[in-house]
Amino acid sequence: MVHEIPAHQGRRFRIPLLVIAVVVLLFAIAQISSIDWDIGQRRRQKTAFLVTRRLAGALEIFKHQSGGYPAHIQTLHDVFVGSVTANDENHSREFAELSWQYVVDENYRVGYVYDYEPSQGLDSNSQLFMHYELHSDPVEREKSGFKSFYVGDNGSIRWNDERVATASDPVPDVDPVLDMHSYWTECLRRWKKKP
Repeated sequence: MVHEIPAHQGRRFRIPLLVIAVVVLLFAIAQISSIDWDIGQRRRQKTAFLVTRRLAGALEIFKHQSGGYPAHIQTLHDVFVGSVTANDENHSREFAELSWQYVVDENYRVGYVYDYEPSQGLDSNSQLFMHYELHSDPVEREKSGFKSFYVGDNGSIRWNDERVATASDPVPDVDPVLDMHSYWTECLRRWKKKP
């Protein structure tokens, strides 16, 4: 004797399965739509880290050539462009000029603001300084980037994802250029860091 399942019992199983399928589909759509937003922020953040690293390198070259750090970041243009093209054969002068535009762009189209502050002027030359601080901060945190970067004349880049980075912040625990974790795991990392 074959038992047949009444039609109303079959619907009872299909409705929860349909609800689960809809929830999974909505979750997948939410993930996909946030990926573009997240990828854009990560790309701008990685660019900011690389530009900060290139600026720090160019500042050291400038100091070696001139005996101190410049009073204004604009003075660094030629050294920056030269160092970017010299350090990587794949980077053209056009690429170096584009990277430089990220630094001096007053409209902040790349999503990060670069703030250069020299300190302790040299007695022998009022246009040269002994120390500097460079801040790279998202224009709008969690919309144009997650992390702020800081580098001083010791050359160590530091980061912070909650406020402007300072010399007391940690150095990156992963290479920001290779750091591919998503916004969602970023939230978990914040939770994991707290004591």
